[in-house]
Amino acid sequence: MIALNAVHPATQFRFNESDPVLKSALDQRVSVSPLKDRIKIYQGDINEIVNQVCGEIQTLDKIRGSLNLAFLDPEGLELKWSTIKQLASIKRMDLIINFSTGGLVRAIGKGYIDVVDQFFGTDKWREVDIYPNNPPARRRALIDFYRKNLEKFGYHIEIDPNLGGDDIAFNNSKNAQVYSLIFASKHELGDKFWKQAAKNVKPPRLPGF
Repeated sequence: MIALNAVHPATQFRFNESDPVLKSALDQRVSVSPLKDRIKIYQGDINEIVNQVCGEIQTLDKIRGSLNLAFLDPEGLELKWSTIKQLASIKRMDLIINFSTGGLVRAIGKGYIDVVDQFFGTDKWREVDIYPNNPPARRRALIDFYRKNLEKFGYHIEIDPNLGGDDIAFNNSKNAQVYSLIFASKHELGDKFWKQAAKNVKPPRLPGF
């Protein structure tokens, strides 16, 4: 809804919702939008839907260039690295990713190693010093590892050794980090816009579980 009500909205929108009930709610909401003719809604696993979306963008790019932004908002670790790779194959594709730091730490702690491997697209994360006795440093290390891996796709990544990147952290009532929004662009101007926007963000304190 935020995207549809932007001052300068996109010319095309592609939404995906896997849950049928939530998909129905989404259908109803966008049906009253004055931009409804620009919208196409999918229902399914984003790791499969991504091929269709990228195919549409690539077809458009053969006619005229496109500028794209993908907002990836998984509940946990179901977003596979292969999906990131597919999106990154688009020449001008910026990414905003809901990085579930809390879910990632829990998955590692419970031994769901294969799931974590798919999330990172490699088992090299196991070599990262994840600071078992320092949760904030552990989360920081995992986020930075993920972001640095985006460089292979041409994304412009800057990570301050002391502060990390420009991600926006969301904490629960116990001040434990639940997830972070991380941004990646292949152009420095994208980073500039993100930094300007991030300065004005005051993340809400999420309820405890």
